[in-house]
Amino acid sequence: LLTAADLVALPSLWEGLSISLLEAMAAGKPIVTTTIGSNREVTGDGYAAVLVPPKDPVSLANAIGHLMVDDLRRQQLGTRAAETQRKRYGMDRMLAAYLAEYELLLGQSTIGGSPKHTPNGSNGKVSGLIGPGETMGAEKEAKWVG
Repeated sequence: LLTAADLVALPSLWEGLSISLLEAMAAGKPIVTTTIGSNREVTGDGYAAVLVPPKDPVSLANAIGHLMVDDLRRQQLGTRAAETQRKRYGMDRMLAAYLAEYELLLGQSTIGGSPKHTPNGSNGKVSGLIGPGETMGAEKEAKWVG
């Protein structure tokens, strides 16, 4: 259904991190959503979506109506949404954030200047991880470096 949509309206009153919003952004759809905190943050304070006040059906209808007759604006918002989603919430970004967190935790897991538990007495830093589009096979393995 999302691929067939001309735009996505999310009139949320409250949300944590809206998966529906992220999915619409990833699909490059123009979005009309409410100004609740998480939506503002995810859309770059309206950079990647049209924001309307919550509980305001007139503003919601007007925003949808204006977008439906403005092909260029719909295309711009869809492009911005996809770019924003990819940069902030895409797989490469999320993997990099997880890796940085693990490296931070491993680097701080020392007692008296030596690692608490790392393979082969290494310093806990990981290298040789699988890159985007690669698979883990017998020829590849994660390596611990000291």
